[in-house]
Amino acid sequence: ILPKFSPDGKRLAFSSKRLNDDLDIFMIYLNKADALKSKADFERETDLASLKKKKKNKDSLLVTVDFDRIHERIKRITALEGDERLQGFADQNSIIFARQVDDFSDLYSVDEWKREEIRLTEKNVNPKHTHIKSKTIYYINQSGNVESIESSGKSTKSFKLNGDYTNSQKSLRELVFLEVWQ
Repeated sequence: ILPKFSPDGKRLAFSSKRLNDDLDIFMIYLNKADALKSKADFERETDLASLKKKKKNKDSLLVTVDFDRIHERIKRITALEGDERLQGFADQNSIIFARQVDDFSDLYSVDEWKREEIRLTEKNVNPKHTHIKSKTIYYINQSGNVESIESSGKSTKSFKLNGDYTNSQKSLRELVFLEVWQ
């Protein structure tokens, strides 16, 4: 459910009910060689890539998948009480998810390597329509207001939205009448 690629396109994370009745977060390395790398190897690659300073189109991502024995490269990232629904990656290693226990739902972050969950929101914000951009998470809370929070959980911001809706009964009746007769 809800698969998301990592920013570098080397991992795919998803929510799944595999081992119990709760949704957990799983991640899979798309290439065999990446599954064998350590955190230091990934950091070294990132440093080398930044030194080369190749300009790439950030809107596109080249993803290659090695399907040979891919089922053996699945890693369980979370195993918490309740359901964890994947929201996306804040960076290469930080996975953002919404955790729901009973009727309470908040945003959390987990590092792929440390596996320590960090609670980002409090007081049952029940996040909907989450969007992650540059380590900032935007979401609609249970009241319908747009809010944002940094992936570190330190800085929150609320946005005010106003809108007007007008409804013309005459135009609506004409539209329904024309649709019925087609």
